Amino acid sequence: MAAKLFYREFRYQEADIARFLADSHGFDTLYRTEGNPQVKRSKWFFVKQILLDMLFLVSRRREIRTYSHIVALWHSSLAFIILKRLGLIDYERLLWFGFSVRSPFWAKIYRQVAKLDLEHIWFVVFTEKEVDDYSQRLGIDPQHLLFIAHGDWPQPIDLPELFTRDPDLDLTTPYYFTGGFTNRDYRPVIEAFRGLDQRLIIVCSRSNDDVVEDELPPNVQVYRDITFPEFELLLSGAKAVIIPLRQDSGAAGHSVLVRSMRNGKIVIANAFRIMDNYVDNGIDGVLLKDMAAELKPTLLAIEADPERFLPIQKAALERFERDYSQEALERRMSHLIQDRWIEAPATAARDASFDEGATTNATRWKRYGEQSGRG
Repeated sequence: MAAKLFYREFRYQEADIARFLADSHGFDTLYRTEGNPQVKRSKWFFVKQILLDMLFLVSRRREIRTYSHIVALWHSSLAFIILKRLGLIDYERLLWFGFSVRSPFWAKIYRQVAKLDLEHIWFVVFTEKEVDDYSQRLGIDPQHLLFIAHGDWPQPIDLPELFTRDPDLDLTTPYYFTGGFTNRDYRPVIEAFRGLDQRLIIVCSRSNDDVVEDELPPNVQVYRDITFPEFELLLSGAKAVIIPLRQDSGAAGHSVLVRSMRNGKIVIANAFRIMDNYVDNGIDGVLLKDMAAELKPTLLAIEADPERFLPIQKAALERFERDYSQEALERRMSHLIQDRWIEAPATAARDASFDEGATTNATRWKRYGEQSGRG
């Protein structure tokens, strides 16, 4: 039987997936450091982490060479690809879990590095839109882009001490919640609450510079870079959860979305294609084509007739239990790991239209910027 390894940078990063892969599929697990993966960092922070991963893996290269099948999280997959290219480690198959391109910077890096070994790499993405995008823009064989819907393994929540000491936090008066840091645009949400009687709590990162405390209306509070239990506590007490996305690209907002469904919340998000796999508009959530124009009327409708939205909350909870619960995620993960990855036939994972010489790099990345809205 092939030896299998699940690697992540931080001990608590996707710890439930690590336990599941170990218990159900015989994976060994390895992590580099304790750390805190919840705080958003700059791209240079991630570059540093990749270099640290490489140093760590080189120090364990004899052990790493004993594994034929490796699942690696996020940017750490790059370390495996580079080290294999250098001949320092080897593997038969690498599963890049959580592959997502959110900027031209990372598109360039991923394109140049991933093509070094495309035949032996599979990529897990969380939206079907990404399968189309990355096969067209990065030249990856669609058969090597494996879509799996996001899921949620809830953990026991301890009440954080932070809030017992915070005199400004009121969890008894009803409030709306919005949170997350990736691909977010909080400006239309803040403006929608300006002049309303309703409260809003924002949870974001220090890097979300569109949230400026001095410019917030008095009914809006913001918390930055708080822990998972604190985030969960605030989300669970909200009247509804708003997920304001900046662009229809990458995978963003889905973790907050499924946790909101688990709590039976009204979820309000942008009507972007990256939400198509997760929300049926008007049935188990509310999708807005224009967040700036439509959010305030939606909030007023909830306030005027909250019972009208009870079927949406019920449907959201039912969908979570059916599609995003631990049981549902474990079924999908087992199918993905065994049937779609370990037993999948090897293919030439390169789109001929993206062979070297087909276009210049400058033209290629200009096109990526235009298509992703970042040009």
